[in-house]
Amino acid sequence: MALGLTPGVAAGPTLAVTGRWPAWSVTLEARGLSSLSTRVEDVRVATSALTASAAMCLHRHFLFACGVGELGVLRAVPEVPLNPASLLGLRAGIGARAGVTWPFSASLSGYGTTEAVQRLVDWSLLRHRGITESEDQVWSAPAIGVAFGIGLQLNL
Repeated sequence: MALGLTPGVAAGPTLAVTGRWPAWSVTLEARGLSSLSTRVEDVRVATSALTASAAMCLHRHFLFACGVGELGVLRAVPEVPLNPASLLGLRAGIGARAGVTWPFSASLSGYGTTEAVQRLVDWSLLRHRGITESEDQVWSAPAIGVAFGIGLQLNL
């Protein structure tokens, strides 16, 4: 679940591959999110995001903290009649993640995370009112986006 990546709250899956040493880990992950909000001002729009992240984490007992870098694409498709084409925007950011793990067995663990990512590339939704009129900004990504996650981790 994420706030600030798309208009309104977004939810979706994450797939990650992690290399772990006793106290450190490196993770590569892909995340797909879809906005649960279908309106931006008075316009119906479908918004989704696909991001790739890399994280370097320090583990202490059941707690961990990470530095995160992410790069992704946001896609917005207006329902009517603004523009039939979808709009793509680049997203890039750096931030921090903290979490907790719950070992269930030697090969299966649960985890919970929270992260905050500072936006490095600006992205917004613009409305084109007409050929001769200027564009209006209807939504802009906040400077910091946050995400929360829970999941299962298979240890090989």
